[in-house]
Amino acid sequence: MPKINVKLFAAVVAALILAVTLTGISQNQNAILSANKDELAKKLENTTHELEALKKNYTDLMDIFVGNLKGELNPQIQTRLGVKIMPGQRYPNYLWVTGEVENVGNFTLYNVRLRYTLYPTNSTDVKEDIIGTMHAHQIVTRRYTTYTSLGEITSWTLDPVATYEP
Repeated sequence: MPKINVKLFAAVVAALILAVTLTGISQNQNAILSANKDELAKKLENTTHELEALKKNYTDLMDIFVGNLKGELNPQIQTRLGVKIMPGQRYPNYLWVTGEVENVGNFTLYNVRLRYTLYPTNSTDVKEDIIGTMHAHQIVTRRYTTYTSLGEITSWTLDPVATYEP
């Protein structure tokens, strides 16, 4: 029977054990790296979507800013008001206003005012109900009365006014 070299045999067994161990470690590391790759890919996709949304918001804001400088944009204000010409005591009559004003846009509005142009018998008089700042989709309740010393109010117009800049 041939004589087995114990040292050689131990070296071969140790090499096999080392190879199996390294293969197991390598497979484990590959699994971890694959999971990390998937997680990083998902994070990159989310970050890309967030960046695209920010870019769109920035573009929208720049369009509003440039448009506002050119005087092309009107803030989106919706009114739900009841307006009535009431008999007065000190003056012949007055305008009585009650209801709601809403910023129906997606941006904060500044210097919001309701500009009433009153048409008394012999002239024109402009009055303003100052609201101030309105956030996106904010609703404000209004009760307002206005008089004019220029005569009896025969008609009126209403113009909501605001800016996108403070």
